[in-house]
Amino acid sequence: MSCVYDGIVLFGVLFFFGYAFSALAQFHGESGLARTLFQLYLFCLLGAYFGWFWSNGRWSLPMKTIGVKVVRDDGTQGPVSLPRALWRYTVASIFFWGGLALVWTAGSAITAVLWALLWLLPFGWSLFDRRRRTIVDMLRQIDGFDVPTPKGAFYVYPSVERLLGREIRGRVANTSGELADLILDEVEVAAVPGEAFGPSGFLRFSYALSDDDLVEGITRVQELFA
Repeated sequence: MSCVYDGIVLFGVLFFFGYAFSALAQFHGESGLARTLFQLYLFCLLGAYFGWFWSNGRWSLPMKTIGVKVVRDDGTQGPVSLPRALWRYTVASIFFWGGLALVWTAGSAITAVLWALLWLLPFGWSLFDRRRRTIVDMLRQIDGFDVPTPKGAFYVYPSVERLLGREIRGRVANTSGELADLILDEVEVAAVPGEAFGPSGFLRFSYALSDDDLVEGITRVQELFA
């Protein structure tokens, strides 16, 4: 949603400044040096837009409206330095402008699909990588959970053998299946028991959901075993 909103705002920004450039430079879309300068002008204009917002806050105006924030590598939120903001923009532009150039030269639907995947995959990976770090860190705070960092997929598979046989809110779970039922009954968080994949003593939690839902769910599990 933020991308759509940003697109609407940027359309207005680019239309205004693009019209000003065309009027001052008497540029009407012809090829040659004028077009190259116009493209470079737009590239710098977009860099100034995102660089200013990201370095002076955590978001652009549409991002602030939707509630999407810039997150640093260490997981904290806040403005980034101007060089860092411009670097983020440049790296993102490699996928965007490079893909557009590929589509422009090849002109095929297959190329367009490949470009879209190339552009979206890093974005999707960054989201799931952040959620992976969040769920691993939060589950490791629970006494009795031994949580390896997953290398792939969209779930964690911690060992809970130290929790089996322990009384939890007046109930005792002797298998991971019983522990999964206990968690679901007490805090309404779903986990798949290890018996579904082989040995008991493990639980599988998915992190293929929103950041807020993920934090809410794991917080409930933390409170259950506190």
